[in-house]
Amino acid sequence: MSRTFLVIAVIGLMGLFTSARYSTPVDTRIGYQAPNLTVKDNLGSLELQKFRGQTVVVTFWSSTDAQSRMANIDYDRQAAAGKQFTHISVNMDPSRGVYDQIITLDGVNMDTQFHCSDLEQLTLTKTWRLTDGFHSFLIDPEGKIIAVDPDPHDITA
Repeated sequence: MSRTFLVIAVIGLMGLFTSARYSTPVDTRIGYQAPNLTVKDNLGSLELQKFRGQTVVVTFWSSTDAQSRMANIDYDRQAAAGKQFTHISVNMDPSRGVYDQIITLDGVNMDTQFHCSDLEQLTLTKTWRLTDGFHSFLIDPEGKIIAVDPDPHDITA
């Protein structure tokens, strides 16, 4: 009886290990696959997976955080100047009206700016580990994070 149980257990473990699919670990640390990012606002939707094959800078920012706001402007201007990356901006302001006024005032590319809802903010804060503040992530064409809060002037290096 114990031998039968052992055989069943071994077969079960073999099935478990052979059926598991391989996946790259997802995290917001350097060297890990970037987490999923989906944001929908009234102007459109953003899915990070659409940018596979490109170098991407994802900036999370708020109008109340001057450092993240300035990083957003810097990355936006570099991308517009033809640097070799795509810039995606995710705003975490509670008010859509404030966001609309700020991006107009800052003169950034409206096509790469997204405002997320309260529910999306909660999810993104947890998934992208933004509890200690807003960050920017440099993501390589394979989807791996290669820098956190990269210096805007050194991105192309």
